[in-house]
Amino acid sequence: HFLSNLNKHTLTLHRKAMGGEESDDSLFMTFDYFLGCVYRVGGYILCISIVHIFILLLLEFHHWCSSKRQNQTSSVRNGSMNGKGALANGKSTDEKKNEKEIWALMLKNSVQMTNMLVNLCLGSYGLYLWFFILPNDCSDEEKVIGINNFSECAAPSFFSEVQLGYQIWSLPFSCLVGEPIAMTFHHFGTAVIASLGTMLVKSYRYFSVFFFGVIEISSIPLSIMNIFKSRPEWIQTMPKFFAFCKVAFASSFLCTRVILWAPQLYDIFRLGWPSKEQGIYFLLVYITGVSLGVFLTCLQYFWAMRIVKGLLLMAGINLDNDEQYSKNSMKRE
Repeated sequence: HFLSNLNKHTLTLHRKAMGGEESDDSLFMTFDYFLGCVYRVGGYILCISIVHIFILLLLEFHHWCSSKRQNQTSSVRNGSMNGKGALANGKSTDEKKNEKEIWALMLKNSVQMTNMLVNLCLGSYGLYLWFFILPNDCSDEEKVIGINNFSECAAPSFFSEVQLGYQIWSLPFSCLVGEPIAMTFHHFGTAVIASLGTMLVKSYRYFSVFFFGVIEISSIPLSIMNIFKSRPEWIQTMPKFFAFCKVAFASSFLCTRVILWAPQLYDIFRLGWPSKEQGIYFLLVYITGVSLGVFLTCLQYFWAMRIVKGLLLMAGINLDNDEQYSKNSMKRE
């Protein structure tokens, strides 16, 4: 009920923002709507940041409790030695270095957990809209209808706005936690496409439910895998659960980002070609969207090939002679 009301409320805000002054032939939204969009995206960034800080504080508190228990145990052991081997005041260089490494690990894990929660929200809401709310028999005209026209096929720009805020938040942390350069470009490209889906009158919000929502379901097991990889002792303790996450990630990735991805992308490219009356600006925006779409598609299929190799490796089939590459073949990065 809440999600349905949010759907209707967002569409109502869009129509009010247009104020009847713009037509579907306009390229960008009105300034008032754009300003409201900035506020909403900023609000999403703030919410994600609050969640991230809360998770980081929880990890810090857990580490503090663990360290306190260890210090108490060490104090008891040292006291039983009749004063011999007393601890020196202050912290050694190795201890300070160890604390920095622990802090870096907690920061990385907090980012990964935040990614998991955001992707859980986007993926769940996307699955709900895509399979239960949006009609399956939408015509081509309804899929590209302007935001100031009501249609059951016109999904809210919620996904574009949240995805834009999420990618803006992710960009600096991508550098801080040392993600591969491919992921940084992925964040940037997704942010640009999400901004087009936010600012344009005709921005194919019907497809944003899939590309900014449904496919994020595969990132949930990926986030869990990344957390386990940063803590190898967890893999040794729970090997079956880690193997399950790998299979879940591989199957959901191949299903959403390969099999279901291609026909939806084809529809966007087919429906998006601008007419002569729309002018050069529509063409430039279309070329930008297509270029980024092709880049992200190539990235998805590159990762898909590595995932398939990883699945074959789990089955005992090694296609590569390079042992080190085989060990890392399940890495999405």
